[in-house]
Amino acid sequence: MAKIIGPVQSFEARGKLGATVFGMWRGIQWARQHFIPANPQTANQVNIRTALTLMVAEWQSQTSTEQDLWSDAAKGKPLSGYNLFMQAGLDEYISQLGISTTPASVVYTGPYPGAFVWA
Repeated sequence: MAKIIGPVQSFEARGKLGATVFGMWRGIQWARQHFIPANPQTANQVNIRTALTLMVAEWQSQTSTEQDLWSDAAKGKPLSGYNLFMQAGLDEYISQLGISTTPASVVYTGPYPGAFVWA
């Protein structure tokens, strides 16, 4: 990617201009062609999204004490407690049901590193 100095004859450019999108990341100006990503909605993609939605709902239903256990387990790793919870839940989903099975619900039988039961 080329370094941009004075994009569009200005000091800073953000947003879309024609087919080009301008922005800044960590103080570095960038520009790229605007594109709309494909969203094929395959069965596996929909199942994983559903599993992630269920995991978010399960995380939100936990008490702060339960969430703190996950945060403590994530210390020293480049993850937050939430990230670790989501990773563990999705790993369990794939190992228990496989990604071709439609998830119905998830039950976390805590505490960390607890078991997730997909039914």
